Amino acid sequence: MRPGTFGSFSKRRNSPQQYQLHTFNISPQPSSTHTSDDPLKPNREENFSLLHNFNSPTQNAPIFNDSVSDSRISFDDFPSSDPNTPSIPSMSAVRSININEPVSYRKSYPTNIVKNNKYNLFTFLPKVLYEQFKYFLNLYFLLVALSQFIPKLKIGYTITYVGPLIFVLLVTMLQELYDDYLRRIRDQKANSQCYQIFRPEFNSDFKPLPSYKILVGDIIQINKNDRIPADIILLKTSEEGGSCFVRTDQLDGETDWKHKNAVSVTQNFPTDYELLNISGQVNVELPHKDIYSFSGNISIQNCLQSSPGNTYLNSQSTKTIGIDINNTIWKDSTLASGTAIGFVIYTGKETRAEMNTSLPRNKVGILDSEVNFLTKILFFVTLVISFALVLLDGFRGNWPITMFRFLILFSSIIPIGLRVNLDLGKAYYGYQIQHDKDIPETIVRTSSIPEELGRLEYLVTDKTGTLTCNVECLALCHNVTPTSDSSDSSDFSSQEHSSDLNMTYSASSPDEIAIVEWTNSVGLTLIDRSSDGSKIVLDFFGSTLEYHVLDIIPFTSESKRMGIIIRDLRTNQISFIQKGADSVMLRIITYTDWVEEEVSNMAREGLRTLIVGKKNLTEVEYLEYKKKLDLAKQQMHMRKSLINKVISDYLEFDLSVVCVTGVEDKLQPGVQNTLEQMRNAGFKTWMLTGDKVETAICIAISTKLVEKTSKFKVISIFTDHLELKYELDMLSNLTYSVCLVIDGQSLQLCLDHYPNEFIEIATKLQCVVCCRCSPTQKGEIVVLIQNVTKRRVVAIGDGGNDVGMIQVANVGIGLMGKEGQQASLASDFAITKFHHMSKLILWHGRNSYKRSCTLSQFVIHRGLIISFMQFVFSVLFYYAPIPLFNGVLIAGYSTVFTMFPVFLLVTDTDISARNAIIYPELYRDLTKGRYLNLKTFTIWLLISVYQGTIMVYLALKFFELEFINIVSILFTGLILNELLMVIIQLHIITKNMVLAQILSLSIYFASMYLLPNFDLDFILSMGFVARVAIITAISSVPLFILKIFNRIYLPPSYSKLD
Repeated sequence: MRPGTFGSFSKRRNSPQQYQLHTFNISPQPSSTHTSDDPLKPNREENFSLLHNFNSPTQNAPIFNDSVSDSRISFDDFPSSDPNTPSIPSMSAVRSININEPVSYRKSYPTNIVKNNKYNLFTFLPKVLYEQFKYFLNLYFLLVALSQFIPKLKIGYTITYVGPLIFVLLVTMLQELYDDYLRRIRDQKANSQCYQIFRPEFNSDFKPLPSYKILVGDIIQINKNDRIPADIILLKTSEEGGSCFVRTDQLDGETDWKHKNAVSVTQNFPTDYELLNISGQVNVELPHKDIYSFSGNISIQNCLQSSPGNTYLNSQSTKTIGIDINNTIWKDSTLASGTAIGFVIYTGKETRAEMNTSLPRNKVGILDSEVNFLTKILFFVTLVISFALVLLDGFRGNWPITMFRFLILFSSIIPIGLRVNLDLGKAYYGYQIQHDKDIPETIVRTSSIPEELGRLEYLVTDKTGTLTCNVECLALCHNVTPTSDSSDSSDFSSQEHSSDLNMTYSASSPDEIAIVEWTNSVGLTLIDRSSDGSKIVLDFFGSTLEYHVLDIIPFTSESKRMGIIIRDLRTNQISFIQKGADSVMLRIITYTDWVEEEVSNMAREGLRTLIVGKKNLTEVEYLEYKKKLDLAKQQMHMRKSLINKVISDYLEFDLSVVCVTGVEDKLQPGVQNTLEQMRNAGFKTWMLTGDKVETAICIAISTKLVEKTSKFKVISIFTDHLELKYELDMLSNLTYSVCLVIDGQSLQLCLDHYPNEFIEIATKLQCVVCCRCSPTQKGEIVVLIQNVTKRRVVAIGDGGNDVGMIQVANVGIGLMGKEGQQASLASDFAITKFHHMSKLILWHGRNSYKRSCTLSQFVIHRGLIISFMQFVFSVLFYYAPIPLFNGVLIAGYSTVFTMFPVFLLVTDTDISARNAIIYPELYRDLTKGRYLNLKTFTIWLLISVYQGTIMVYLALKFFELEFINIVSILFTGLILNELLMVIIQLHIITKNMVLAQILSLSIYFASMYLLPNFDLDFILSMGFVARVAIITAISSVPLFILKIFNRIYLPPSYSKLD
């Protein structure tokens, strides 16, 4: 259950435990002579001792936990903000950047140049060639091509072997060149964008500079809709309260605007120009990747110039305040409101955006692996045939040279165009997917694995926002009065009043909107919140209620709760209100006998629950809390733990229960049918969710994740791995119809102690539901399923916490939902609705896999048949390494003479889209890999042997003609045979296929008149036509008869449907 936040909130991610910090002193500032009277000022030994204890494992556990402790930390042991306080050793050192320091005195940091291009003028050719020839097969073709420049090894025309290799390399180089050109254009646009920058050298004014000239320590002015060019600390905004909104969709994929606050001491300056005359230091942690974590502080030492009568800091004072993630804006964010002035702290490669930029994922589909395996077998076949001919010749003469010549002759066995054909096929599949009107807005982000969609067996899915809509409404609210059902809200006359206000609410958590809209429906309306969030105005049946927000404790995925401290402006009463998941709030609230029961009841109804608690604070209690919190925020070492400790000690205990809310998350349309289709297609489904056990079971039933007759086996709250092992042993005896439900705590024990055993047992069951599941656990489960079962896994999710499992799955599907675009951007395929997955997998997956299987084997066959024709010819001509066909004919054979019909095999379909979805059981045949394996390869090999042998043997033994005429008969018969073989493979003959056949024949017959390889008088004779017809019929008609026989007497299961 995600508690969310009050009002305007943003999601948080898990922050790292610690970051090692160390100091960069650029130009030391003069020490202040001010002597602190702060009674909290420590001595050096006490300070060092305390921080040493914080790093001790024995101290860390009891001090910083979620439970309430009676013993509070004494902040007399913390350093004060006094600049004269002795510094702590390097353990807590920071990067220090002087404010308004001349460029000549600044320390050197990475430049801010955006550079994403892979090549330059000198590295392009070497890098591209290396990337191509590091693979064995490409290197093999290179060696074959180079061998033609050695006279003893030369066979026929050099262009026959060099041409195809050059063509493939040229296509690859042009693609790489174009992609790199686009990267350079994007980089140039980003680098040339100008910003208003201030430096002391600019005579107290801002000056426009391009982005790539921005340096650490610059003060920069940002306008609305500007991209942020570097990581900055927000000093001042155009809003009076110092707030602004930023869009971070290009950074983390989240579409909700983030609320940011300027540093209070600099925001209070009357004009922007005061910022240009201050001196001081900004202390920040070293650069790291976590975009949700930051700590630092800023010390303003003096104000050299100020408006008359408005001196805010005199030269004898120092103001130090802590800064955190809310005061920063990261590079590649966009300012969504107002204008802002920031201080640059990280540039170039040290920015969060650059550090989180990773190389594109290189997923290899199982079909590609199978094709690579077959090409190795083909290479072995080439060696065997070459050696066999030398052996049959008795190793006469210089047999190593002869064998090498045979290797060159039979090099067409390994088709150099196979990879090109498959890549073009993948591009076509991607085009079809993205232009399918039944699954609009689907995006193919990884174009190399569309065939993988046809070989999946496990479905791992998130729940919230994936199976459910993430569009929520408050269903139940239980407090000390009877339970209130949202269906009763129609009785309130205030609805007309609230509707007149025409309010539209937005928040990062759908829970928040659901609760606020419900309170609106019962007469309590949120009518205003100030831009800086410091004031809230409510309307209660015409009465205005105003509250001043003193502090907000934001939600994090670790704490699972958030809080707010407010002051009632009518009574001056200060209150702390907190809401969160029941797993944490039950330890914070005072015991109430009905709470746990109501939470369980709501969970069984499939509702997401929140517990809300409240306590009043005195003025003294609040001031003491605020003082300790400010000191904790100034710390650079273990700041997060110190802040949490202050909150726990001063606020999070003895809260009175306000209410328990239950929010209904409606199911995505078509979820039940889709999951049922996946189950019928042979998928085993795992649902991974952060919700509690009862809610997860309810959703599993309502989504039809399990069958009606299925039973649930719940494993939860295990702490002893030996007890858990006994439970797993018992689970192994259960039947397939059982659904396993396991909570995060027990799951972690399984992953730590019995990962393989757990997966082996769980994968035998119909489905598995993992509750209270962390993002790390989601990724671990996917990897374990892959490793233990050796099966293919598809993972689908919509939030940032699903990115891990999406990236490690064989196929990752991102749902473009309300939690932003993070999952979508990290996915291989992005869809807008969960039910779109069924057509993506059952139809497009089927087509992509079966078409590529047919295409790859046909291209291999095309190389095999001409090689076996060469083999028979060499045997009949006394094992001489002489080519049967010259280079021009061989080059044309695999390109213009046959390529159009062969490639159109990727458009063939065996069943309709409707039947593929109505009968998902047909998908089960695909997962068995029967369409491309050693058996099918052997069949195609035998076909090639039969056709190649019979054609050459008949032509040479029964037609006593000149050699040029024999070649004409054989090559024409070969072309016609291949075109007929394409038709034999088809399930449906389309108009495009007929046109492709006519085009290929036209090109071939035209070449007969243009090439000197043909005797036109013989070709125009009836003897030529009759001989070609006989050879073609004997080679291809038996296969056509066999196909008809199979369709009549051994029809595949799908043929009965259409």
